[in-house]
Amino acid sequence: KEIKNKFPNAIIVFGGYNIEINNITYLEKYDFIDVLFFGSAEKSFSMFLESLTFVPVGSSSKIKEDFLSDVPNIAYRDKDNKILKTDLLWETGSDLLDEQTSPYLDGTFDNIIKSSEYKDWKFQMIFETNRGCPYKCTFCAWGVGFLSKKVKNFSLERVEDIIKWASENKIEFMCNADANFGIFERDVEISKLLVKYKKLNGYPEKCVFTWAKNATDRLEKIARILYESDSIKNVVLALQTTTEGVLENIRRDNIGFKHYFDLYKKIKDIGVAVSTDIIVGLPGETYNSFKINIDTLINEAYDINMRIYQCAIFTNTEMFDKSYIDKFEIKTKKIKLSVAHVHDSDEFEETVDIIVEHDTMTVSDYKKMVVFGYVAQSLHTSKLAVHVMYHLHTEYDINYGDFLEFFSDKKFNTNKNEFISNQIDKLISSVNSTVDDGNENCEVHTNYESMLWNRYELWYIDVILGNKEKFYNELLAVTVEFLKSNKINFNKKILLETFKYQQSVIPDYKNKDEHKFN
Repeated sequence: KEIKNKFPNAIIVFGGYNIEINNITYLEKYDFIDVLFFGSAEKSFSMFLESLTFVPVGSSSKIKEDFLSDVPNIAYRDKDNKILKTDLLWETGSDLLDEQTSPYLDGTFDNIIKSSEYKDWKFQMIFETNRGCPYKCTFCAWGVGFLSKKVKNFSLERVEDIIKWASENKIEFMCNADANFGIFERDVEISKLLVKYKKLNGYPEKCVFTWAKNATDRLEKIARILYESDSIKNVVLALQTTTEGVLENIRRDNIGFKHYFDLYKKIKDIGVAVSTDIIVGLPGETYNSFKINIDTLINEAYDINMRIYQCAIFTNTEMFDKSYIDKFEIKTKKIKLSVAHVHDSDEFEETVDIIVEHDTMTVSDYKKMVVFGYVAQSLHTSKLAVHVMYHLHTEYDINYGDFLEFFSDKKFNTNKNEFISNQIDKLISSVNSTVDDGNENCEVHTNYESMLWNRYELWYIDVILGNKEKFYNELLAVTVEFLKSNKINFNKKILLETFKYQQSVIPDYKNKDEHKFN
């Protein structure tokens, strides 16, 4: 708006995922916007720029319809301020991918990469080998709209040129932007190319991928190739939920969760760490089904790293559609968006809408689910009690979910276990702050005030900063209380030995300066 005020003839365009496909609301609401682009826009934006060569220098910012009527996938204001829309050509943005220039190969970054001014800098980059997704998960914009279900590949020659460029220019970290790396047989060859150039030049040092959903044998092969060259740290298998009805609601019932655990075991056998994503608050989920999700996951893959995310609604997803929202009686809360492991800043503020209620979940249920998830991540994913939990399950057939719930519901003696009780209270307070007041999910720790952390990580930090002995004394007491409440006869000596081992694998930094977070 300020730009338009100062430069009235400037042409202001908006595009990207935040622009709803074929919706002109932004133009109606903001009179300083001239053009909206829908979906992938490399080709349509190029056509738009070419059309501007016909606009006389110094002319009004109101664009004559003659110049833009042939540019697909846009909405714009004509000379009379009337809003017009052009044809939607669904494949325009991703057709003929190799015709689109690569900023890595056309010299765009040469002045930075080769400049002595940046010789001590470390670089990372994003690269694609294909575009599109064959799945239509309702919470994700990758497989709908302009990306379509048809996956299109960049040529293997172009992919190799980009990998070669990254390697020769000492790019340390490459992030692959494919929706399903490993979905094609050629992805094995791409993995070999990454290894080939790393052996030649030492770069890229590490790569990260969004892995394919149903390519078990191929993913195992790719993981082995990349792991043996020390090119990956872990493999993320995005599970989301194990509840069958919920899988149908989010259109993932064609991605069976049982094969996930087969793949987990195969990748684990290679030596690669495995993580998984779980979404809390999906339509059809209940507190009990979510608890079963976590129990099932740990039972099938007890040392997997769980990453639990709140269900957000994004533009251009099926979940964003009013008919979908009405069907499941979805209610949302707008919260401040934050990212863990970065420095806290109020310079820019973004928001995201998260689901806090639907036809099978009340707001109270939702809060309870999130707290339960944080407890699971604190005790299991952070490894504070992972070996204790495994011992209880294998020796006494303890349900992982029941054990975690004993903590999240504070069923233990809170007066005698104040440290653990306070940690749960902090989680409850934080969840209330987000759901009721819209505050961010990540928080700073009092000892590291510039760094944002996931909430479950704060518990871990409190333990290792001088509270380790106190925590494990209380954990033992709460565990014994849990066993007695379930009338389980346990071997005290073996339990104590288990606790000794569990405690030994957790570090202890009594002074915060002993461990710096950069």
